Amino acid sequence: MARRNTRLLRRSPQIEILEWTMPIAGSPRLIGGSRAACGTSFMVPELDILLDAGTSINNHFRPRNVFVTHGHNDHSVLLPTLTLGRGPGRGRTNIFCPAPLRPVVERYIMDSHLLSIGDLRAAGVDKNALHLNGDGLFHRLFGRTCRSHGLYIGDRLSLPGSPKIRVLAVSCDHTVPCLGYVFSRVEVRVKAEYAGLSEAECLALACAGAQVHDTTDTPLFAFLGDTAATTLAATPPWLGTPPPLPRPLRPLRPPPPPPSRLPSYRRADTAMCGAPTPTAKSIPVVITECTYLYEMHRTNANASKHTVWPDLEPIVRRWPQTTFVLIHFSLRYHPDEINRFFDRMRERPKNILVWV
Repeated sequence: MARRNTRLLRRSPQIEILEWTMPIAGSPRLIGGSRAACGTSFMVPELDILLDAGTSINNHFRPRNVFVTHGHNDHSVLLPTLTLGRGPGRGRTNIFCPAPLRPVVERYIMDSHLLSIGDLRAAGVDKNALHLNGDGLFHRLFGRTCRSHGLYIGDRLSLPGSPKIRVLAVSCDHTVPCLGYVFSRVEVRVKAEYAGLSEAECLALACAGAQVHDTTDTPLFAFLGDTAATTLAATPPWLGTPPPLPRPLRPLRPPPPPPSRLPSYRRADTAMCGAPTPTAKSIPVVITECTYLYEMHRTNANASKHTVWPDLEPIVRRWPQTTFVLIHFSLRYHPDEINRFFDRMRERPKNILVWV
C-alpha cells in the first residue's frame, strides 16, 4: 500500500452563494456569488432571470432569460449549459448580450456542444456549415431550446414572460464591449386631471378617444458589468436624482492599510445596517463591482478598467437612498479582510451591501 504523504498547501478561495431580498416591489430575491477572475452569476427567481453565467448557483434553475454583461470567461463560461432546455411547455431560453458578442456567443455554445459529442457526423452537422451564424447552424441546433439577442446601448425591451418588466441596456466602461441592465416595472396610472373620476367615467372617456392613463417606468434595480467607476460618476439618467446636500461632507479618514496576515476564514453575514428607504427620485438598488479596495491598487484598476473603492465611495455617499450591492472583489482579499475594511470605516455608509 502506497503511503499517503500529501500535505495541504492552501485552500482555493471559494465563491460564496448568498441570498438577499431586495427592498423593491414584489421583494424579489438576489441569489448568487461573485469574485473577480473566478466567477460571477446571480439569479432572480421571481423574475426568472440569470445575470451573467460565470459560476454555478443552482443546477436545477433553468432561467427563461439570461443577461450577459460581457464575454470574459468568469461571466460567461456556463452559457452552454443553459441551452439544454427548460422542460416541456416552458419555452426557450433567451440569451441577451452586447451585439458585437452575439456571433461569438453562438459559436462558443455550438463548439461546446460539438466538443461534448466528439463527432460532427454524429451531430448531423456538415463541417462546411460551421461558418453559419444567426438563423443558420445555431438556429438549427438550438432553435427549440435557445435564442440569442444582441443589444446596443440604449436598447429597451419588455422582459419575455413578464411584459410589465422592462429592461434598458446601459453603457459600462470596460476593456471589452460591456453592458449593464436596468430593470423597471411598467405602471399605468390615471392622469392627474382625471384622478377624481369613477372607473365608468374614465372608461367612457377612453372609448371617446381621450388619453386617460399615463404609462410610467418605475425603476427596480440595475446590474452593471465590469466597469470603472466613471460609469456611475457620469451620473447617467437611469441613476436618478440625488437628494440635495444639506451641508458639505466632512473629510474622511483614509482607508486602513491591508493587514500583514489574513485572519482565519469565516462566513460573512449579508445583513445590512439601517437599509435605506427607496424614493422615486433614485433607483432603489445598484449592483456594481468593487474589485479593488486600496489606493495602492489603482494602477491595476486603471489598466483593467475596474473599480477601486476610493472612486466609488463619493458616489455611494451622494446617493444615500440607493442601496449599492458591492460585488466582484479581487481574490487578493480574504473575505474577512473585505468585511473588516468596511466595518472599520469612519462613518461607514448605511446604503452598502458587501457581497461576501
